[in-house]
Amino acid sequence: MVMCVVKMIINKKMMGLGAICTVLALGLTGCSGHTALKSRTDSTSSVVLKPFSEMAVCQAAVSKMFYVPLNDVIATKTSHGIVHLSYTAQNKKVWDLKCRLSGDQILWADNTPDAHWKNGPSNPLLWFQVANSDLYIYENFNRVKTDCNPTLYSAGQFSSAT
Repeated sequence: MVMCVVKMIINKKMMGLGAICTVLALGLTGCSGHTALKSRTDSTSSVVLKPFSEMAVCQAAVSKMFYVPLNDVIATKTSHGIVHLSYTAQNKKVWDLKCRLSGDQILWADNTPDAHWKNGPSNPLLWFQVANSDLYIYENFNRVKTDCNPTLYSAGQFSSAT
């Protein structure tokens, strides 16, 4: 088993901030540069959400991506597995978004009829993990899954409606 420590810089485009973190990668080879994690799920297994809901995961993702307090993100669900979200920015502009989960990946788009899902190469990779009743939201602008810089949420942070 190969053990290596990978140092990586995550570029936060929204605020121009950089965060440096150290990732401990076990069982990976080729530990130069950005080290990809093995997939958290395969096509035959389901992703664990409990005790969280799709609405809670989407609400947490929007909070992380746009630096909005979790309680300021309003989430409602539709019958087609799409979560509708909104928040009011500091400039008083109301943002309406939509979100859906695909395995452990979080996909989002503006909530307009012609909006495209933000899952292309110019968009950050977003994914989540539930462990020990905690929700971890990851965002990486290099579109590589690493365990660097997650935001942690506990079930108690969400209202019972989500």
